Amino acid sequence: MTEKNYYAIDIMKFIAALFVIYMHISPLKHINDNLDYTLFSISRIAVPFFFITSGYLFSEKVKKNQENEQVLCNYLKRIFILYLAWSILMLPLSIRDLRNQGVIKGILIYLRNFIFDGSYAQLWYYPSLILGILLVFYFSKKISIKKILLISTVLYIIGLFGNSYYILVSNNSEIVYILSKYYYIFATTRNGFFYAFLFVSIGLFLSRYKSNISKSTNVLLLFISIILLIIESFKLKNNGAPRIFDTCIMLIPTGYLLVNLLINIEIPKRSIYKFFRNSSVIIFGVHHMLIRAFSYLLCKLGFTCGKPIVVFILTVIVAILFSIIVLRLENKKNIKVLRYLH
Repeated sequence: MTEKNYYAIDIMKFIAALFVIYMHISPLKHINDNLDYTLFSISRIAVPFFFITSGYLFSEKVKKNQENEQVLCNYLKRIFILYLAWSILMLPLSIRDLRNQGVIKGILIYLRNFIFDGSYAQLWYYPSLILGILLVFYFSKKISIKKILLISTVLYIIGLFGNSYYILVSNNSEIVYILSKYYYIFATTRNGFFYAFLFVSIGLFLSRYKSNISKSTNVLLLFISIILLIIESFKLKNNGAPRIFDTCIMLIPTGYLLVNLLINIEIPKRSIYKFFRNSSVIIFGVHHMLIRAFSYLLCKLGFTCGKPIVVFILTVIVAILFSIIVLRLENKKNIKVLRYLH
């Protein structure tokens, strides 16, 4: 019996990493705002995709191994080392961003961010994933997957009002007060409790229950879901939501349908798929540093400040080149530490 492969997921991981870069630059905003926001809305699926596939692949490992606790420990250890490695690499930028806070306050803010909101920008994904995996793992020992999905969906909906749907509660002084106190400690509802928990749960569900949806139907439903995601994003934008927000209702079915399609696609093995899988992690980790560097340098040179498309192209090219260099060098005797970057 041939072992199931996930090469389609590996390819999508690489594409999703590029989606993340797109979201953080909006390269076409000054050319065609509606087109840019459409692509921006589609790109939002990247992070839910990462969470769902992580939940799915983790669940698949658990199913194959009797030592579930050991699988969990090994997985969380790997994610934490990855998080720590990128946090160290991004530390100079974190210090720069907190330089006006004073030493003690700056350290306290950094520690809060490290635990709850990510040590730097995009790195929020890792503590969220750790908490999401922990919640799903331990809940799955106590209650059914359907109940886990129900609980995590309710939490996600609550989190919506602290993020993209904040406009609906912004006139309620009591809720605004509660949210302000919450933000002071936890910084955001885009975290493992209100965000990652649901998408990791969907990954668990996909691992435990095989879908009866045909591929053609799945593709059609995915297309409809993406269109509705775009409509929702524009509705939120036009009704006063911040341009950059993280949570949408339609990310739930879109994420489910996308991963369900990919796990049922079998394609022949090629060495480049492993590169896609590993480089996607490196691109995700390094891209924000490159965005800042290129934006600063190009503006200092007196051009392209108003042309983020140039920053986008440079960031994509250099991020890919950086990942190639890391993957080539990591097997060298004295620099195996580079393996901690993916």
